[in-house]
Amino acid sequence: MHHALGPMPGTSLIDAADVLAGECQVLPLPILPARGLGSDPIGRTAGLLPFNVEAGPRAWQLVNRPQLVTRRVWDRLEEDLDLCESVWGTSVEQLKVQAIGPWTLAASLELANGHRAISDRGAMKDIREGLAFGLSEHVADVRKRFSCDVLTQVDEPLLGPVMRGELKGATQWETFPAIPEPELLDCDILHLEEPLWQLRAPKVFLDREHIIGTENLDGFGALVSSGVEVGLGIKPDRIDELGERPRAVAVSLAKLWDELGLDRLQLQSIDVYPVQLEKLALADAGAALAFARNVSDILARDAGNL
Repeated sequence: MHHALGPMPGTSLIDAADVLAGECQVLPLPILPARGLGSDPIGRTAGLLPFNVEAGPRAWQLVNRPQLVTRRVWDRLEEDLDLCESVWGTSVEQLKVQAIGPWTLAASLELANGHRAISDRGAMKDIREGLAFGLSEHVADVRKRFSCDVLTQVDEPLLGPVMRGELKGATQWETFPAIPEPELLDCDILHLEEPLWQLRAPKVFLDREHIIGTENLDGFGALVSSGVEVGLGIKPDRIDELGERPRAVAVSLAKLWDELGLDRLQLQSIDVYPVQLEKLALADAGAALAFARNVSDILARDAGNL
């Protein structure tokens, strides 16, 4: 399967949606961080909460009343769905919506007193419940619009520091206790920035470059053997004339499977996606998506013979 994570380059949602439609089996709603305030992953996710946020001096803040920025985030999400509909129509097979997970969100949002929301148990509970509610409403809206199956992807880039108690506080004396067994939000896909092998979700996405060294190889092998489906992020590249570069990536994944004693037929169902598309030009992002699709097709066709 060929996926995209969601963040795309540029500021034109129509252009991004068009590129994704040409290359992805599962269409993610495009996220365009370059559009600025409210289009960043934290602001966009905060817009799903059933309470209000405002751009503070350092970070997004939870506030009592709807602010102009909150309304803008809400409006933009609806506009984005309208634009996607204009490009994709309403007969899409499968769509993916994504949000920052509750731990990263609570670690990134500030309370009115300037402390991280994660420092307040009540605020943490509100964020978790509010996000679950807001995300389910968002999924229902997308499902109704496009009459299709909708997957949820939850991104938890700060989960490692949260679990290890490494978050910095508002002052040098403020520390956060480690949370070694965080309760995760229900989702189809959990996207992590680093290996956290003890966590489980139906599908876990992680960059391929993190799976090195005995500990991570063992952890990855155990994850796959436990029945969790995996997605592997690969560096963006272009397909060369003979298709040797995507084939080389497919071969390297087959070697990883052999090294771990895993069944190569599982390679036919792993998800392959390019990382950090938002840092490229749009044409290069399209080429990187085509590259990942090529790798995925080779695995689906030749997994046993690579």
